[in-house]
Amino acid sequence: QMSLAEARRRAMEERAKITDPRVLANPARDRRETSAATTFRGLAEMRLAAVGRDALAPSTLAHYRQCLVRDCFPAFGDLPACEVRQSDVVSIVEAAASRGSLVHADRVRAVASSVFAFGIGRGLVPNPAAGIAQRSTSIPRDRVLTDSELGIILRSIGQSGASDEMK
Repeated sequence: QMSLAEARRRAMEERAKITDPRVLANPARDRRETSAATTFRGLAEMRLAAVGRDALAPSTLAHYRQCLVRDCFPAFGDLPACEVRQSDVVSIVEAAASRGSLVHADRVRAVASSVFAFGIGRGLVPNPAAGIAQRSTSIPRDRVLTDSELGIILRSIGQSGASDEMK
């Protein structure tokens, strides 16, 4: 048997544990809350910030940004990443394909998948881009510009009214 004083003392100890942040810490809940609060845009920015470890070429990084800004962000950039569905990814891939480039559509899918794979690796999201079939096969081009054609392009760029950054 426990005395009333002893029961009160033990109750106070147990109550203190409940308000102690170390007891309240729940990594699974924290991941869920972080996941729910992370938008696709935020997840994509984290992915691009981690590029240094992935050793992506600058041209690949520029292409990733282009796909994200042109195709992904307008459609679901501000949605929580965990709420983006496969149908959302399919719709942007279809929209890109309808503009006439199946290769670009495949690249948009690949970029979205890369962002979600990054999130999966950190326990933040599922990958709704998984399982979407590739629409084309990339065929390397076998033609390059001649010196004459390249000269025409460079002269045209120089004579354009474009800013120095665009040139």
